[in-house]
Amino acid sequence: MADLIYYSIKLSICLATVYLFYRLALRSLTFYSSNRWFLLIASGFSFLIPLVNLLPLLSLGETTNVESINALITWNKVSNSLFAVTNETDSFGQSMLSLIATLFWIGLLIQGVKLLIQFIAFFRVLHSATLVQDGDIKIYQVDKKIAPFSFGNAIFLNINLLEPEEIQQVIRHEWIHASQNHTMDVIWMECLLLFNWYNPFAWLLRQAVRENLEFIVDKEVLNKGDIDRKSYQYLLLKIIGLSNVQIANQFNISSLKTRIQMMNRKPSSTHSVSKYFLVLPLLVFLTFTFCGRVIEEAAPPPPPPPIVMDPNSLSFEAFLKKNKMKEFRQLKEGGGVFEVELESGKKETYDISDEKQKAIFEQRYGKLPTVVVQPE
Repeated sequence: MADLIYYSIKLSICLATVYLFYRLALRSLTFYSSNRWFLLIASGFSFLIPLVNLLPLLSLGETTNVESINALITWNKVSNSLFAVTNETDSFGQSMLSLIATLFWIGLLIQGVKLLIQFIAFFRVLHSATLVQDGDIKIYQVDKKIAPFSFGNAIFLNINLLEPEEIQQVIRHEWIHASQNHTMDVIWMECLLLFNWYNPFAWLLRQAVRENLEFIVDKEVLNKGDIDRKSYQYLLLKIIGLSNVQIANQFNISSLKTRIQMMNRKPSSTHSVSKYFLVLPLLVFLTFTFCGRVIEEAAPPPPPPPIVMDPNSLSFEAFLKKNKMKEFRQLKEGGGVFEVELESGKKETYDISDEKQKAIFEQRYGKLPTVVVQPE
């Protein structure tokens, strides 16, 4: 369980880094398709980075004294000390781990139920819809007062809520969603959120992915040249307020103001492509940060050195006689446990290697004459 928590911490930091890099460096760019693949690939790699093992490279750096690698090794040691989770915990630590595990599974269950409800809502719409155009991409008429949306290779809309020219704009919009398989992005982010519901950056990533998909479609629709920019934006305003199927690619999103701003933004210069290369040092940094060193299993402590009576001690017989002992023998060879048999027949056992028992023994009978510790 401790290892799972350790992995979850590292995964959360990776997802946070992906979102912050996108937000600060890439979101303002008009390379929306490139941003799409960055968000998909980077979020997927976030699950793998904490599992990457670069120990051979770290060892090489220590051997050859490569300064850049040695610097990363130093940071790796610091980060591992910061995020380390010990396997040996006290009862309080075990209780906390159990509580965290319980909360995780409860949250996953709640998020899973919400996702299931979204799928049920979609299949209800599909069941009540009427197929009006078949083909590679299907078009369905929905009689409910619902915003147009696409899911998979199907488009759903209520033509009674739209003007004829608006219908063509909506179909073109959703056709791009369906033809570029944007549903894949949506479902991937729902799965990511399912197992990272506790991470606010997972929620922000889902929003960023959906928002960027709309940027892609808006750009391609307007690039056709036969749709007026203002009429298209008014169409978005008109559809706001209609209910949505949350699991699907929706025609309108809450950040409409941002979408309109991005439609009116000038295309990014080709020099801005260099920002994508900044992810490479970031990837190296994260990989070395979370590259856990192999911790060798602690060897069991060596057995205590054997304790024996010095056979040359003349005082040993006197010690037995003084304490009225019939016999004083070692129960296990090499150990510190001894049995005392008194002349009365009573037997007592003492572990001389234990300080408390040794003190009791010496209080009753005095110190042993001579105890020799055998060399290992």
